[in-house]
Amino acid sequence: MKDYFSILGVPRYANEEEIKEAYRKLAMRWHPDLNFGDEESEKKMQDLNRAKEVLFDKETRDDYKRLLDVQDRMTLDSIRDYKKKNKQEKQYKTVDIEKKYPFDRTKVILSLIGIIAVIGAALFFALRAHQDRIETSNPIGDIVKRHLTSERPIGTVEPNQRIPNQSIDAIERMATLSAMLGDYKTAISYWRFVLDSGKYHLSTVTNVALAFIKINNYAEAMATVSQYAVTKHDQLIVYSLLGDYFKSSAQIFDAEDAYKAALAVSPNLDSTDAATEEAILRAKAGVSSH
Repeated sequence: MKDYFSILGVPRYANEEEIKEAYRKLAMRWHPDLNFGDEESEKKMQDLNRAKEVLFDKETRDDYKRLLDVQDRMTLDSIRDYKKKNKQEKQYKTVDIEKKYPFDRTKVILSLIGIIAVIGAALFFALRAHQDRIETSNPIGDIVKRHLTSERPIGTVEPNQRIPNQSIDAIERMATLSAMLGDYKTAISYWRFVLDSGKYHLSTVTNVALAFIKINNYAEAMATVSQYAVTKHDQLIVYSLLGDYFKSSAQIFDAEDAYKAALAVSPNLDSTDAATEEAILRAKAGVSSH
């Protein structure tokens, strides 16, 4: 994550006036109109404008500082763990393993071959089971199947980021800010923490699903809907929104399957509800147009 305080050349405790003054000076230096055709100036100005967007608003600036603090603590903990591990390794004396622990090379090689064979068989059957599950979970399975070459199986998400000791509302704002900065993995961890804490919003479920799609993990995006969308109505809304997203991204087949999934949960829903009726109409239009 970029440190926008460093980009502006101000400390994290700088007040709003100091931040704005630093931005004005650097903007005058790197403005594209004053550096026509200079790619470096364009990149620097983009960073400055993003720093302005994040730091000029006090609430957003406070949330961003919390994110930086979490990142700093994680980095510091990693350094401490590395130093501790390195110190422990140096305490051991180097020994000739073969002399101290003699072994039969033939038995070791045969054992390794056996282990490799078992692992290979397990992976083969796991892949077959995963493919069978996808083939029977259409149309969502079709979306997942199309993207298997660029993603991991369901359930293999990155470990959760360390959750800061803040209120649920603050963590929710930090999730939105992380997504805005392109750090979708952190945003997913924070949003899922909010949902798991019992604060349910349909928009949060949608945000998690879209964030998974942004990092090319379509399987988890679809699993999110079934896990957190508590009613058929909510599933209908999210699937329709995903269809709209795929359609706007020119992912025609994915859009059609998302719309089909929406229609699959639509029977027996109250179509007099405006949001439900609109979602069903969009899904029907999306399916019939292909």
